[in-house]
Amino acid sequence: QVLSATSLAYPDIIVAHAASGTYSAGGYINNSNPAFSGGSYVNFYAQAEPGPRGYWAEVPFNVAAEGDYQVLFSGNSLARLKVDLSTEPHQASNPSISPFSWAIDGGPECRVEDALSFRAPGRFIGAPEGLGILGTVHLAPGPHKFTLRLTGRRLVYDNNYALWFNAVAFVKR
Repeated sequence: QVLSATSLAYPDIIVAHAASGTYSAGGYINNSNPAFSGGSYVNFYAQAEPGPRGYWAEVPFNVAAEGDYQVLFSGNSLARLKVDLSTEPHQASNPSISPFSWAIDGGPECRVEDALSFRAPGRFIGAPEGLGILGTVHLAPGPHKFTLRLTGRRLVYDNNYALWFNAVAFVKR
């Protein structure tokens, strides 16, 4: 079972898949991969400068019960935000991803520059690079929108805008 199917057994988990949302033109490809929750992910990969809003994805989700929710990111490991630039050549185990920010319902953006990533067995399968903890939010019942926006290029390899985004999960605390 993957995150979306597993969440049915855990009503305290809400999963929103990136491929079910919308995303900016240019550089985004919806890729099929059975290892990821929902079987697909959005691949942010672009050399060109984005438009004024940047490269972004918006994913709708619905909340049944008001409360505080931990926000978990599924895609590239957030450990990839840390790159040791002192090594030459840069170690393949330390590839970089683009820094990004996230927001709920058009609220303030939270920059993700350094975040905790972990591997979570059991009810969080379907995240091959583990899950990243983005923070905690208070949500009211009803429809919401998660927005992810790349804030820069990755610093190594090709200097492109690059990030895999599979899903965002909200776990009631």
